[in-house]
Amino acid sequence: KLGHLQSELGMMVERLRETVLKDPILLGVGLEKSLRPNIVLWREWLAAEGLQLDEVVAKSGAWILTASYENRTKPRSDEAKRRGVKASAMVGAMGLTDAAFDARLARAAANAEAS
Repeated sequence: KLGHLQSELGMMVERLRETVLKDPILLGVGLEKSLRPNIVLWREWLAAEGLQLDEVVAKSGAWILTASYENRTKPRSDEAKRRGVKASAMVGAMGLTDAAFDARLARAAANAEAS
């Protein structure tokens, strides 16, 4: 997993070590069902804003890569995209309860429409 993370995120060994120490759950997440698809989704979604996944992970934490892709990340990101919300507005929202996520998404969507 560490090799995959280093390769996919393009992190130097020291930065990867800091990331794993900050979010050790990374080592327990399923590579095929969560980690790999989350990396692909976030990398592409953030790139649309000119953001790099490794920088977002270093700043906000790698926990965004650990959520269940099928049950949480994919449906939530699809809804956010449908409503015109940027990835950067949702980085901190994926771990929220459904009600809190819906409220955050509604605010982000209103801001997206206003701009």
